[in-house]
Amino acid sequence: MSAGGSARASSPSPEIVIVGGGYGGVTAAKLLDKDFDVTLIERKEAFFHNIGALRGTVDEEFLRELFIPYDNLLSRGRVVRGVVAKVAPYEVILESGERIGYDYLVLATGSSYPFPAKTPFDETAPSIETISWTGRQIREAEGVLLFGGGPVGIELAGEIKSRYPEKGVALVHSHSTLMGGWFKPELGAKLLDKLQKKGVRVIFEEAVMPEDETDPETTFVTNKGTTIEASLLRPHPLSGVMGFICFGVKPNSDYLKGGGFVPLDEQSRVRVDPYLRIEGHNNLFAIGDITNVEEPKTAYLAQKHAEIVARNIKALSQGNKAKLRTYRPSENPPMVVPVGPDDGVTQFPIAGGLVVGKRTTRRLKGRDLMVERYRKILGAT
Repeated sequence: MSAGGSARASSPSPEIVIVGGGYGGVTAAKLLDKDFDVTLIERKEAFFHNIGALRGTVDEEFLRELFIPYDNLLSRGRVVRGVVAKVAPYEVILESGERIGYDYLVLATGSSYPFPAKTPFDETAPSIETISWTGRQIREAEGVLLFGGGPVGIELAGEIKSRYPEKGVALVHSHSTLMGGWFKPELGAKLLDKLQKKGVRVIFEEAVMPEDETDPETTFVTNKGTTIEASLLRPHPLSGVMGFICFGVKPNSDYLKGGGFVPLDEQSRVRVDPYLRIEGHNNLFAIGDITNVEEPKTAYLAQKHAEIVARNIKALSQGNKAKLRTYRPSENPPMVVPVGPDDGVTQFPIAGGLVVGKRTTRRLKGRDLMVERYRKILGAT
């Protein structure tokens, strides 16, 4: 539908199409399911609860709980498995050739991230097989080298040391403090303390990348000349050290490129207005990692986007623009960072960024990484 469009008069109940069944898409679909005809389009066989992926690399039994069928997500809507080839006015076109019409569209295709934080596979079986194989490599490795001092690197370090306390783990970070950016210095400082108490070696202000990412026996060289023999995702045949890249989020927006219908910024993120509407359109929305909202890209914030968009679609469908809600990123966004199952640090978006420790972090996330909560949301027993 073009800019300024409204719901099609021929539709007795507005048709909502949501592209992407991650955290934001699932939340939006659940919120809209009662009042609209919802179609959720998702390419993966099952919902992957990637919040728990890093623990899944060292706990195969836990890993199997992270793949949750979409079968019981919606009570009146439907989930269509497919890959979107094009977004056009009035319809979404799948690679299969199927065309699905909409009155309101929500793009929620999220982002990709280096394995194992996210899996590149659409099928469940190869995802479990590959993550399990990686877990066996960790068990056999002499040591593990992690590149990146954000939440993924910190959490993976904590999970490995909690499972294998005697295994050498080092984290290399190009900045002078952990986390940084939107977060209070206290958050990074407390996380550093907890990592060091677990025996993780943290190396600051050294940027490192493999000389050749496709070489299984690669050499990593830092910008200060430090040379490390390590293999990505498996132990190096000489040093026994394996490496993981723990940075590099990329929006999943390739299907939008070239058409011009959905505007993208220079980082290939969807341009949205304060109502999370796609710029130039009244009935198209985007949520989560795919948007150009300047904030951390987290599951929690994707869900907050979904809540705003669900409210706004309901307001527009009722012809009540006065009820439209804006989304305002927090100056001190929330962040929960476990360091293994029983420790970690959390920043709350209150009191200028309140930072608390292991008891709250364990209760909020660390204990089971919210797997039971999401199994319940998707209707899995």
